[in-house]
Amino acid sequence: MLKITLNGDLIELKAACSVTQALHHWGYNPHDIAIAINQIFVSRNDYATTMLQNNDIVDIVAPMQGG
Repeated sequence: MLKITLNGDLIELKAACSVTQALHHWGYNPHDIAIAINQIFVSRNDYATTMLQNNDIVDIVAPMQGG
């Protein structure tokens, strides 16, 4: 079991998974957000091959429109 911090909340994952798998599990569309792991942004091209690790700090950022 992996323990990670997701947007400031400690959560557990039952098994190792890629960023893409985790985002789908959490209900996010990978094309609509940006993600940083341990304060380093991950390219969307790497979501499928980037595996989450125990104690990772994951921040999901959704674009905001404004004027």
